[in-house]
Amino acid sequence: MEDLLNLMLFYGFFLGITLAIGHLSLKKEKKSGYLYTVSIFTMGLCLLNMALYSTRMIRYYEYYCTALLPVSYFATASQYVRYKILITPGDQHTSHNWSYYLPAIIVFFIILIPALNSDLDYNPNMIRFYPVLNSEFKELQLYYKILLLLYPLLSILHFILFSLSLIDASFIWNRKNSHQNLIVFKSLYVCGLLICLSSCFAFAGCLYSLNLVKAGIFIGTTGMLLTYIFAVRYPKFSIKLHEEVQRYRYMKSKIKGLDVIEIIGKLEHAMKIERAYAVEGITIRDMATELGVTVHQLSEILNNHMGKNFNSYINSYRIEESKKLLLEKPEMSIIVISGDVGFSSSSMFSTIFSKIEGLSPREFRKIKNICKK
Repeated sequence: MEDLLNLMLFYGFFLGITLAIGHLSLKKEKKSGYLYTVSIFTMGLCLLNMALYSTRMIRYYEYYCTALLPVSYFATASQYVRYKILITPGDQHTSHNWSYYLPAIIVFFIILIPALNSDLDYNPNMIRFYPVLNSEFKELQLYYKILLLLYPLLSILHFILFSLSLIDASFIWNRKNSHQNLIVFKSLYVCGLLICLSSCFAFAGCLYSLNLVKAGIFIGTTGMLLTYIFAVRYPKFSIKLHEEVQRYRYMKSKIKGLDVIEIIGKLEHAMKIERAYAVEGITIRDMATELGVTVHQLSEILNNHMGKNFNSYINSYRIEESKKLLLEKPEMSIIVISGDVGFSSSSMFSTIFSKIEGLSPREFRKIKNICKK
């Protein structure tokens, strides 16, 4: 049973390689598409590295793991760089992205030291993976301790870079819209959290137990698999994510420096006390002028803090007021009520009322009156 579970740990490696080969055959519209192929391929090798040293199933795994260490660091950097390119506007320079690969370069030269120093060698007993808080680790020479410390440091690097990515994308949880794109983004965000959690388990395993490393592999592979499923189901999600990020940044820049709470207070006062919604034909430009902000700023505030566009916001007040009039003033006709709350026609009033309440104004009044009796 244990051997079967250990074999399952290599699934992430095969998944990464398969996805990379499949993606390589697709037509690339942007250079970031090739970076995705490279990152997913090297991430498969990174998962192979973890599976090798946590299971010790393969003979001479020590050599393979040592050789794969720079590749694992390269994979971590590539994942983050690809995300940076995805959310960065095309007119911004990304030449500094090479700096994220410095750890991989440093690790590459560290593992070459025995080849340049006759006092050191690649003795399997020396480069075999041991948890840091272990008696065998304490007995190693300084160089081999440094070499083994590269494993938990890799987990820390992966956690930091992935956390930065999640922090950058955390704005999606503040968006109140429920359209499909945001639902997909939030689902993918959860996948990212799983991958980030896998780094925590891998780090703890590098300190204490190989079993924790195995748990980290399972969690990370699950996150990777779910991401793949979403990518297949929604092939344009990366493009939509780029658009969503740029839209958010644009909106954020428009309301920067404003006292949003004060503006919202003034807006609600205009609606509740002054009944601004009852003005027939009122536009967002009229309301923005009244509040002393631009149309873009008011639109951003409504979308980000109210979860509605201007028309939906205005109509919500109109419908609530009409419901009161329908019940409290039975002598008022539907046509009179529609005009009183700001609708240009009774047909438009009935359509919007039915959409929000699920029944027409006449049916609403009739049912509520029956309930009262």
